[in-house]
Formats: sequence, C-alpha cells, structure tokens
Amino acid sequence: MEGSLDTKDAITLILATIGTVLGIINYWRSIRDEKVRLRVVPVLAWNFGEGIMSIRSSRKIGELIDRYGIPRMGVEVINLSKFPITLDEVGLCEGNIEKRERAPFFQASTHQNETCPIKLAPRESVILYSQDNHCLDYTFTIQSMAYATTSCDTTQNGRSHALVTWQEIQKQTCKKGLI
Repeated sequence: MEGSLDTKDAITLILATIGTVLGIINYWRSIRDEKVRLRVVPVLAWNFGEGIMSIRSSRKIGELIDRYGIPRMGVEVINLSKFPITLDEVGLCEGNIEKRERAPFFQASTHQNETCPIKLAPRESVILYSQDNHCLDYTFTIQSMAYATTSCDTTQNGRSHALVTWQEIQKQTCKKGLI
C-alpha cells in the first residue's frame, strides 16, 4: 500500500517525536537552571543575649512586642539557584522592581556580625538585620516589600505578614520618636 506507514516507520516516528519533546524539555530546564533564583522574606527580630529570635508572622506578635519591645526588621534570603551567589544588598522598598525607591539596610549584619557581601551556596539561607533605627533613615518610602540584590545585579523582592506589622510599628514609633 502506498502512503501508509508500516510498523517500522511508525515506531521510528514515535521515537523521533519523543526525542524531540525530551530535547525541548532539557533545553528549557538548562535555561531555567542558569538563572539566579532567590526567595526573599521579611522577618521581625528581637535580640536575646547572644542570639536573635526571628519570625515571619504570628498571631502573637502583639504579645512579643509588649514583652520584648520594638523589633528590628530583617530580610531572609534563600538561594534557590543551582550555583553559589554573592549577596550585595538587602533592604525595604516600594513599588515594582524597576521603578521602586529603595531603602537599603546600612550596616546590615547577620547574628554572627557578618556583613555584605555574603556568599550563599545553593539552598543556603541567611538573615540580615537592620539597625534599630531603620525607619528614621527613610521617611520617603512606604516600604511595602523587602528586596535582595546580588553581585550580578539581580534583584528579587518578597513580602510577608511581618512587613505589614513592621509598617504599623513604624507609623506608631517613628511619629512619636520612640526609636
């Protein structure tokens, strides 16, 4: 019969199609794996002697503030890339990535007093904390997101309930001059 596929040709066509699909999938994955990927999460932090307690959100934040005082703002950065990255700057900002006003944490440090730049291995995380009076440095911005910038100038942002709480604390304490 002319024009019909015999078994050998059908198997060849199926295998060629599978090979093409797998090649496209592998190409897409390799492009995705070469991108810098970060998770950025704002946290609230209280000093406890030699350590620091950090939380993203809790229904008991009000109780913690009453008990331990006004927290500092922190930014947790998790390297989701498949290669190490160098973290150059963290802070708070408003708006989208391209048009926002940044409020970087000056002298941001970890609980072990490391400062930027900080090298993060794949799947490694770090929390950088602001100074106690961060809100006094920046009155121009609403600070609706946290951000992190790498040495290759890639910037990612993130939000959490801790930032909403921080905004409420900032409104109350900065206007009263408590910090």
